[in-house]
Amino acid sequence: MNLNEVLTDEEITKWIKINNYFYLHQIEEWKKYNFSLEDYQQWKNLGFGEYDAQYAANWRDHFTLEETKYWIQELDLDKKKDFKKVYYWKYTDQVPKNKEELERLQQAGFSTQQWVDFFYPQDSVCWVNDESSDRGKRRDHFLFIFNEP
Repeated sequence: MNLNEVLTDEEITKWIKINNYFYLHQIEEWKKYNFSLEDYQQWKNLGFGEYDAQYAANWRDHFTLEETKYWIQELDLDKKKDFKKVYYWKYTDQVPKNKEELERLQQAGFSTQQWVDFFYPQDSVCWVNDESSDRGKRRDHFLFIFNEP
């Protein structure tokens, strides 16, 4: 994507006025994930910064803004390292109602088998799009790690 074809000077100026730490490649990254300036402002209010476009896209693609706010701000989870746990809990109907329930969930944990079965279904591929770049990998590609001598 050529930034000059996507954004006018006026648009670039608007992005930089919102966050004067933005570099052009960061604006391009947010645009690549289909965030408008207004979208960025909403996600910025949840703590996503100029380098967090992919993380914000992961959350946006699976959670509403209100759900994201609940997990990140009210339950105080990390927007980067806790995404897969939160995703797992949501889609296995284990959404805690408060921090005490969250603590119990975290202490209970889940088995490696539960994790693998959820994120790497049998006869399918990993479907989560995150920083691990496992998306599209088959389960057997991932499981060889556990089978090595």
